[in-house]
Amino acid sequence: MDPQDFEMATVWLSGSIYSTTWIHILAVLPWIIILTPIIWWKSHRLNLLNLDEVSAIGIGLKKDREKMIFLLCCVGLVSACVSVAGSVGFIGLIAPHMARRLVGIHYKYVIPVCGAIGMLMVLVGDFIEKTIFAPAELPVGIVISVIDVPYFVYLLFKKRK
Repeated sequence: MDPQDFEMATVWLSGSIYSTTWIHILAVLPWIIILTPIIWWKSHRLNLLNLDEVSAIGIGLKKDREKMIFLLCCVGLVSACVSVAGSVGFIGLIAPHMARRLVGIHYKYVIPVCGAIGMLMVLVGDFIEKTIFAPAELPVGIVISVIDVPYFVYLLFKKRK
């Protein structure tokens, strides 16, 4: 493999928005505009999916159908975002926990707050990467991981108690 191609693949795997242009944004925008409102509109069904099997079926929720709709919407959103920025894994792991601590457990509120937190994490990570580590270019996924690890460890220790 060409060393330059290997370096670009490594940067993409660790998550980077370094070479992102407006064309990339326009490619992701339709997925966000179409799928995010569907998930938010069905957010009350996400709350019902937290119930046990008997209760959910008893209130008339078609659990398998709803899970499939949510799964397809989430796969569409994640694949569109990963195609542009690569794998920035800690956002999907930490942002929902932060959103639940801020607004509670109702998905009507968790979904937009989670998106805003994820957006802020990318912006802060990119800002830190471009200012502190300049002139070197460090993938934003690595910076976000370093920032979020203390919160992740806190969540792990909190669960054990």
